[in-house]
Amino acid sequence: MPVTDKQIATELLAYEKMMVTAYAQTISETSCPELRQGFQQLLSHSAQNVAAIGQVMTANGWTAPRYALPDEVIQVAEQASQTYQNLQQTVTAWQAAEASAIKTEAERSARQ
Repeated sequence: MPVTDKQIATELLAYEKMMVTAYAQTISETSCPELRQGFQQLLSHSAQNVAAIGQVMTANGWTAPRYALPDEVIQVAEQASQTYQNLQQTVTAWQAAEASAIKTEAERSARQ
């Protein structure tokens, strides 16, 4: 049985989504700024491919997008805001703990 255009598009979409995940994970684990920038460009390119493939699939009737309701958008925005605040608090606490540890180590070294 021949492979259909829909099957090809579905496979391409799955591949690009996988690459988006892989690039995002790599970016979060890379400490080299140049390497991170390169992966960010790859991530952007793959995200654009996902959108383009999705448009082709929708145009051909192979998939139907589900649009979020306004209440759902508000709920997700509130969750994102709360997550951001929690992250900021965690980073601030970590930085304070790190500064305290450095100060304690400096005091310990000064006494020796």
